[in-house]
Amino acid sequence: MKLELAYYYGTSFFDRCVAWWDNDPTHVAIKYGEEKIEAKPFKGVRKVHWRLYSPYSKVVVCKLKHITDEQSKIVWSWLEEQVGKGYDYLGIFGFVISDPKIENPKRWFCSELSEAAFQRAGIILTPTSEYPSEVSPSMQFSFRNSWSEEIYTVTT
Repeated sequence: MKLELAYYYGTSFFDRCVAWWDNDPTHVAIKYGEEKIEAKPFKGVRKVHWRLYSPYSKVVVCKLKHITDEQSKIVWSWLEEQVGKGYDYLGIFGFVISDPKIENPKRWFCSELSEAAFQRAGIILTPTSEYPSEVSPSMQFSFRNSWSEEIYTVTT
């Protein structure tokens, strides 16, 4: 089973603020089978059953090409170690003011979490960014053609 990245187009107030600042998509989660791990405001890093639900109007799922089973295990194991950590509100602020030194390894925002996870396995999703805290969902999504094998879209 391969890892996938699910990019969400949100309709909540928080999502609209992210889209205003940085465009859609506004959220990313890492999907493995029927589970996903994500970092969400007010909820932190959590592992939940993958499903479509409001407040998202569309989800684009990307399958990674050239990822080995060993790399998938490294990414997923590291992500599971992050479950229960808080949401990185200060990191979001650092993203807005372009200061990656505000990174906190005990807290994550969604794209920071996904970028850091894949870096652990030697996979670079966003080659223009040195630090995971510099990456937004839309930035990561813009490079999908370089690492994505197959994309499918689901609308709610």
